This record gives sequence, structure tokens and C-alpha cells, in this order.
Amino acid sequence: MKITEKPHGRNVKLRVKNLLESLCKQVYREVTRSLFEKHKILFAFLMASTILRIDNALDPAEWTFLLTGLSGQALQEIPNPDPVFLSEAAWETILHASNLPNFNGLAENIAGNFEEWKEFSRDIENKKAPAPYTNIEPIRTLILVKLLRPDLFVAQTKTFIKDVLGEFFITPNVFTLEDSFKESSTPLMPLVFILSPGDDPLVYLFILFKVLIKK
Repeated sequence: MKITEKPHGRNVKLRVKNLLESLCKQVYREVTRSLFEKHKILFAFLMASTILRIDNALDPAEWTFLLTGLSGQALQEIPNPDPVFLSEAAWETILHASNLPNFNGLAENIAGNFEEWKEFSRDIENKKAPAPYTNIEPIRTLILVKLLRPDLFVAQTKTFIKDVLGEFFITPNVFTLEDSFKESSTPLMPLVFILSPGDDPLVYLFILFKVLIKK
């Protein structure tokens, strides 16, 4: 991490914040070099959730529910308002969510205002959730998406990462052989590349050869 990349202000809190942001970006950049694209979002999600847990900004019960879909408590007996629109499995997950302190009464709210919730679920990326869930934390929005539109969960995960960490962590990093060569500890250390099916290794060798010529 290059400290000189950040301003030298005397505000200690701001400086620490800037250094932490730089460190997070550097860790993400270094680790994701060895990951496939489909795994990078998972790593960024783990980073975001870990930071929230360290800051005590993530409710443990909500985190457990997000991972398992279970609350560990007995369910209320509230009828499914529309078994065609909501499967029994989906409604059971909603009942589990209703046991969470910040989602207490969710099942009753959905049953009593079903048409409003149905409209929200049809355009969940652009509409706000019905009250009292209109302005909630990103992790809780992610829970609502898990409940109502699991098919959009990955897309909403990217929004969650952006809200917590920033745009950098959902933007594909541009990989260059020149940067890798510069960061190698010695010119004699081999660079190992794992290519996907269809990649032409001669292209990479040609680029590396051009980098070596510049040296």
C-alpha cells in the first residue's frame, strides 16, 4: 500500500479512514487476481459483511438468517396470502424472517398489504419497500430480496457491496502483465498464469516479451 497516494492532512480520523480504504482495495486487488470472475463477488461480499461485523453494524441473527433462511424459533400460524405467487417454502422463510427483531410483523404486513408488496416484488430494483421497510440498511434490503425475489439476489448483492465498500469492488479490475512484472520480487521469479479454455498462451508470451524489451 502506498501511503503517498493519500493526502497528508492532519485530521487523524480522516487519514485512518483513507488508509483503511486503501488497504481494503489493495487486499481485494491482490486476492482477486487469483480468482475466477464468478468468485470475486463472493469475496467482496465477505469483505463487506466482515467489516460490518467488526463495526458492530451487522445483527448476528440477521446474518445467520441471510446464510440459512432460518430463525431458530417457532413460527407463527399466519396463512399464505397467495400460494400461487408465494410458494409454501417462500412463505415459511418469510415467517422465519418475522422472528427477527427488525422484521417483527413482516408476515402480517405482507398478508395485510399483499397487492402493495406484489407490486414491489415485481420491480424490486427500482421501487422502495412498503412502510415501515422503506428506508432500511443495505443488509436488510438484501434480506427482503432473498425473501421475495431470490432470482435477483446476486444483482442485489452487488448493490450491497457498492453501498458498503464502493464502486471499486464491483468494477472488473484490468489485469496487465506489466504490473505483475513490476510487482514481482525479483526478475528471476517465474510468473504462473492459469488460462481459461480458449485462451491463446502465445498472446501472453508476446505481451510479456514486449514488457521485457522495455526493461
